[in-house]
Amino acid sequence: MGAYNGAAMAPKTIKLAVTDRNRAPLYHQIFLILQGRIYDGEFGAGSMLPGENEIAVSYGVSRITANRAMNELAAAGLVVREKGRGTIVRSSVQGKVSRGPAEFTFDRAQEEIGGRIKLLSFEYLAATADIAGHLGLPAGAEVQHAVRMWHVRGRPYNHLTTYIDAEIGRHWTKAEMGKRPLNALLRSNGFRVERIDESVTATLADVQLADDLGVSVGGALLKIIRTSYDTDDRPIEHLIAFYPPDRYQYRASLGRHELDRNNVG
Repeated sequence: MGAYNGAAMAPKTIKLAVTDRNRAPLYHQIFLILQGRIYDGEFGAGSMLPGENEIAVSYGVSRITANRAMNELAAAGLVVREKGRGTIVRSSVQGKVSRGPAEFTFDRAQEEIGGRIKLLSFEYLAATADIAGHLGLPAGAEVQHAVRMWHVRGRPYNHLTTYIDAEIGRHWTKAEMGKRPLNALLRSNGFRVERIDESVTATLADVQLADDLGVSVGGALLKIIRTSYDTDDRPIEHLIAFYPPDRYQYRASLGRHELDRNNVG
């Protein structure tokens, strides 16, 4: 949690963006807007959010509605409400990806905020040509296939399907897979991730994903495909992940060389 230093960022003007035509309650609409501004970094850790009166006036709602929105932010762990001081942003970190050496900030963040794993399936099967290709294995080679979900603060956070060479996967049990992050299992068994290739695209939730993640069928999802490599540049994990966009934040820091190489801007 960022320390509050009494010189927090001044809040920007809030634009009216709620409507009674939306099926979501007004207080939840305000919560989603403020949550988005926190995730976007507009309100950094330690900064002050506008007061209830300012929110009520800006959105044209009652102070009770504004209070409920702020309480929902607090319940989500995004802010701390201190009597006599106001509402202070606790953290803007949700799902965060750091570029450079693999640091597993994602898994640490999950553990720090009380994430819980739900193991949906765990089996060993013959790899398809596509999966075998990602793992550098011959088609039909045996792989460990697992489907898991993280639940954070009581609600589904993501849907993860992983494929591991069976020789690596047999270092841990099904029970361990349901209790610990995969990266932690790899590290504790001597496998170090040195490099990650990753792509991020948008997709729509099918019936099964919608049911698992608690979203609408056809709702937007972020789809992440990732292959992790060890110190010998051998692929050791292939991951297909889905995230509701309101529960995941992706950030990358690019240096000058990356900007020049990729013609960013």
